[in-house]
Amino acid sequence: MKKKLTDYNLCFEMGGLTFKVLNIVFERFERHIPLHSHSNDSFELHIIPYGYGEAEIDGTKYRITPGTVFMTGPFVMHSQNPDKADPMCEYCIYLKVTKSGYGSSKEEAVMAKTFLETPFCILTDDFGASSLSKELFDELTVKEKGFETIAESLVKQLIVKLIRMYPTAGKRETDQKITSDYESSLLIIEEAFLYEYDTISLSKLSRKLNLSNRQTERLIKDHYYKSFAAKKAEAKMSAAAMMLTTTDRSITDIAMDVGYSSIEHFSTAFKKYHAISPREYRKRH
Repeated sequence: MKKKLTDYNLCFEMGGLTFKVLNIVFERFERHIPLHSHSNDSFELHIIPYGYGEAEIDGTKYRITPGTVFMTGPFVMHSQNPDKADPMCEYCIYLKVTKSGYGSSKEEAVMAKTFLETPFCILTDDFGASSLSKELFDELTVKEKGFETIAESLVKQLIVKLIRMYPTAGKRETDQKITSDYESSLLIIEEAFLYEYDTISLSKLSRKLNLSNRQTERLIKDHYYKSFAAKKAEAKMSAAAMMLTTTDRSITDIAMDVGYSSIEHFSTAFKKYHAISPREYRKRH
């Protein structure tokens, strides 16, 4: 079950930044989400109201339980694996954060700085994130008079309350480039690599974006600091690694699923990327 809300102009200013919501998803996970990351101005807020699972974030595995909240910002590699018996449900809010140039109070400037310097944080929902997310989702679904104004307020409450919960230790500085261009294009790119990793080509992605192949390649390099080919290889190898460790499917079937016509080509590519063969990877994990 997955419900996705888009096409709402939800945004707010804080500390010289504009926070814009590109989509909000409520999903009961019946699938694995392979390892992936977002562009240099993208953030995803994950709120788990109920259910269980596991998330791997920057190489560390975390147990997901009801009331888990985590933020994944630019270039944070993450995947999600639901429990079969009681799979996790999630509200996911996808944000683009850009420089606004508007003045702000000193307090808001500090909060904005804290947000940018904390591209990943995982914590317990001690600030009502689940109830706020449900209220937000309901407002955008029912669409009563003034719903967008209330929805913007709810998103800002979520972000401000989240920042209050951030630990003072463990932050890492980022050199991310904040830009206001290509918001919808970046969302198209990320969803293509996440869900079409086996079939996506540069020309197909370019058509989705209404850009030339050269413009698409430049866009990917500007925002992900890697080529189309490298981004596609990352997506395919991440999906393959997850299937090897979470299913008992044959390596041949997995090779076909991620777009390889032969197990030999797949094994060579997998070993080049992970420095280990698919069979040995499955044994170790």
